[in-house]
Amino acid sequence: MTKMKTMLKFEWKKTWKSKKLLTLSLLALFSVSFMYFYHYSMQKEALSDKSNIYSDYNNETFALLTYYMETLNHEDSPPDTPELYKNANQMNLSIMEVQRAISKGDLDSLPKLELEFIQRVESHLELGGEFNILAEEDLKRWKTKNELLIQHELPYDTEEYPISTGPFMKSMLALFLGITGSIIFVLFFSDNLNAEYEQQTIRTLVTQPTKKWNILLSKYTILIIYAWIWAVFLLIFSLLIPSIFQREIGNFQYPQLVVGNAGHEFVDTSTFILQILFLFVGTASFVISLLLLISTICKKRFLTIIFFLVLFVGGSLLTTNIPWLTVSWNPFLYINISNYLETTENNNLLFPNFILMTYSFIGFLFSLFFMKKTALFNFESLQQKPFRGGNVYSKIKSINAILLFELRKVLRKGPLKQLVIILLIAFIGAYVYLANETNQRQEYFWDYWDRMVNFHKEQIIPLTEAQILSKEKEIEDLEVENSKEAEDQLKLEAAKNHLEQLNQSLFSQTNDLKSLEEMITSYEQEDWSAVYHYWIYQNQLWKGDIDTEGSYESFISNFTFEASIEEKKWLDRYNIAPLQNPEILYTIHEKKLDKSKSMKIDSTGLFSLFLFYDLNIYLGLFAIILYLVASIFSSEHGKSRTIDFLRTQPLYPSTLLTGKIMVSSMISGMIFLACSMLIILLGTISNRFGDWFYPVIHYDTPQQSGAAGYNGFIMEQGAFHFITMGEYLVYAGLLGFCSLFFYLSIAVGLAVFIKNEILILALTIFISIVGYTLISNEMLVGISHWLPFSYLEIGKVINGAQGLALENAMIHPLTGIVVLIISSVLIFAGTFICQKIYSR
Repeated sequence: MTKMKTMLKFEWKKTWKSKKLLTLSLLALFSVSFMYFYHYSMQKEALSDKSNIYSDYNNETFALLTYYMETLNHEDSPPDTPELYKNANQMNLSIMEVQRAISKGDLDSLPKLELEFIQRVESHLELGGEFNILAEEDLKRWKTKNELLIQHELPYDTEEYPISTGPFMKSMLALFLGITGSIIFVLFFSDNLNAEYEQQTIRTLVTQPTKKWNILLSKYTILIIYAWIWAVFLLIFSLLIPSIFQREIGNFQYPQLVVGNAGHEFVDTSTFILQILFLFVGTASFVISLLLLISTICKKRFLTIIFFLVLFVGGSLLTTNIPWLTVSWNPFLYINISNYLETTENNNLLFPNFILMTYSFIGFLFSLFFMKKTALFNFESLQQKPFRGGNVYSKIKSINAILLFELRKVLRKGPLKQLVIILLIAFIGAYVYLANETNQRQEYFWDYWDRMVNFHKEQIIPLTEAQILSKEKEIEDLEVENSKEAEDQLKLEAAKNHLEQLNQSLFSQTNDLKSLEEMITSYEQEDWSAVYHYWIYQNQLWKGDIDTEGSYESFISNFTFEASIEEKKWLDRYNIAPLQNPEILYTIHEKKLDKSKSMKIDSTGLFSLFLFYDLNIYLGLFAIILYLVASIFSSEHGKSRTIDFLRTQPLYPSTLLTGKIMVSSMISGMIFLACSMLIILLGTISNRFGDWFYPVIHYDTPQQSGAAGYNGFIMEQGAFHFITMGEYLVYAGLLGFCSLFFYLSIAVGLAVFIKNEILILALTIFISIVGYTLISNEMLVGISHWLPFSYLEIGKVINGAQGLALENAMIHPLTGIVVLIISSVLIFAGTFICQKIYSR
């Protein structure tokens, strides 16, 4: 026990001298202050959004008033119509009162005014009326919340951006003790154990008269203490900052909604905060245990952070999006504390904490195992057999010797094995997420089509048929009267015209239903031609190419509609299976569409690789590879300074540099190629290989579309044509390799002067961002095709979006390949010159 106390004091003094406590407090103060002022700045927008919601309610109420007014003019109007009209009018007045309070900023009276409106809506529903814009369940929740606000004399506070003390504190704790806070904490304390390995102080620690579990437990305990210090700082600052600006401590009885399978309930903010803190006991233990486990495996801070982010964020995303992972024994179910508490009625948090603490204990045991296995003075490398059984080469050139030496060193000593494991886990996890998203998207469209069929069968067609029967009876009554007056004759003529329109509508609706059902049947039978003919017709209808009596208003541009039509024609020509979303082809001209929800998605091998480039995921892979390259160079300048030994060998400095560059390039290229092949392999095994001739849209500049012999499609917003998926991926692979070697050359150039791998990576990223930003400068746009940074976003280069954005038709994948190769060669040459001058 005494040794444990000594280790705790030792760890505390180390963190105290590093001023982490002060930094942590300033970080908490800055984070909470920033969020408060952000919430405060969003108040007008939040109230404006609420006013817009009431505008929608007002439109619905106005439609009801219009309908009831027309109904009152008929002799056969229902007896409760006057009461419904009166109540709708009162609903309209209530809405006006709420909007007036919002415009004045009178949030104190808002709960009472909203409750009056809710009661009017309930009365309307009790009378047999409809208010489709507001679901009955939402109405009940809304009513309960406003009743609680009135009961406790609380003002209205926006749910998304609260600024009153209680709700704001709850919001901050939910944010900074949940996923976001865990990531910040890990970034801040990731060096707790890694620093011991990187600085080799672990050698000293394990020689002390103390057990290794004492060393690990002391670090675990210190991190737990700092986690709770972080929570205390958040509590203090989230209480003080709103209280200072509002000049009152505030009320902690503000109702917080909890929704479960059995219904909903409200708990006061103080109870919700206590639940967050109680669950934080388990989540903090789990996160810290996971951090220590990864640290004992990776031993490098950057690798630890990457591995943690892959496991932590990936586990959270998969748990959120895959239903069968939302089981009670999954620790990632509880990491998003606020989301878990808001979606469960079970107030017993002992079980989640038990699960989290169990995983924490298991993680600690594994950490201890890996620490004992790998922290013993690096003896494991000495136990490995030498290459070629210890035999040496009798004759070998110096460049070949250093090349073999560097390659063997990377394979045995470098972080290559850890990186391979991290990448393997990351890509498998990402593919599982992609496959699940594909299945969910497909299920959504099947459900959507079924709902459309039912909507036609149960509502649209029956309503039109009822209107036809009513109109036929009206015509029959007018003909029986046989009035010769001009007014009655006009009524009869208008009724007949209306009946003809209704019959035409019924015919059109019946045909639409039949076409939809035939499309669904064709989709099930994989008769893609019939499916595409249906969607071509629909896009032409939405675009306005087909004359109909009704009008179709859409915020989607004609460019997108035309591209969607031509895409379907291409797919029909090559008999290619459709991908989700099958209706519309997302284009860069759609600013109102959410790309993540509108873009096509599929889990086939080729399309998975397409998404790898289109979503710029390859940039993350580049960063990991560049870190590996930086570590190859910087590892020579550590405490052991093996570079001094190498300089004593009969080798030129340029030979040493050449060997490192060749090994770095070879390892980088192999990792990039292996990852690309892994993506295709995962998609092929899980789904299928994909379609080489699948169309990919290419945006053309005015210079290209104006050239003689142009075969694309010209629209008002721009021009386009299609390239095949195979052509896209070939260009993407070549550009990917060339881009990787270009950024590799920058990293190697920096490594001549900088000896820290994280700093090398950070500066490489910084230079890339600055270079990419400068290419849009007016002075550089004309020569942007000669600048290597123009080809940073491979997907945009291949599909023409980059050339269109920079108004430069010369930006082409082949040009990019040449520019990147020449730039890489020049930077490597400059690196050799600088290294020669620097080594003098």
